[in-house]
Amino acid sequence: MKGFISFLIVFAGLFIFIYSSSSLISNFDLTQTIGMERVFQTGMNIKELIYESGRIGAIEGFEAYLLSSPEKFNLDNAVEAAKLGAFLRISKLNELEFEGMDAKIWCGYVNENQLRKSLEGNCDYCWEISSLECLDFIQVEIITVDKDPRLGEIYFKGEKPPFIVYFGVIGINIESEKFGIKYITYVPNSEVIYIE
Repeated sequence: MKGFISFLIVFAGLFIFIYSSSSLISNFDLTQTIGMERVFQTGMNIKELIYESGRIGAIEGFEAYLLSSPEKFNLDNAVEAAKLGAFLRISKLNELEFEGMDAKIWCGYVNENQLRKSLEGNCDYCWEISSLECLDFIQVEIITVDKDPRLGEIYFKGEKPPFIVYFGVIGINIESEKFGIKYITYVPNSEVIYIE
């Protein structure tokens, strides 16, 4: 009889545990998790837009230089034309809407403290992406293949930080009022796009 009562007590405890666990699981709200995933994915999509816009713009600027250039090729002028083409494409990205989220693209010199400040719009050394200061954050390399100049690569990095502990980035601030999330990401300095 003791065994039967012990069995009933264990069975009743197990039933109560399973019932309360299923109640907790059914009340679990995934809204914040889904919101964070959407915000993160929007950031990744904007990064891809920056890369692709920069690549296409650099090609357009370089080709325009080649069509309008005098007989003698000038490397510095070709680089500036490619950078300008990339800048013109990237600078228009703030005009886009991103899945009901407020997204702002900017360039600037930041450290950890400045990244936090940029999320609130208070970064000391940051500019909206359409500002001419952002032209310095686009780097283009031109290579020569069989005496024929070609675009080599494009990367995004500010190379004149005001202080040694700062680094230059193209940043993205995303805010979702619906989910109550603010998110900041930036184009990594190590990302290089090879142009073919």
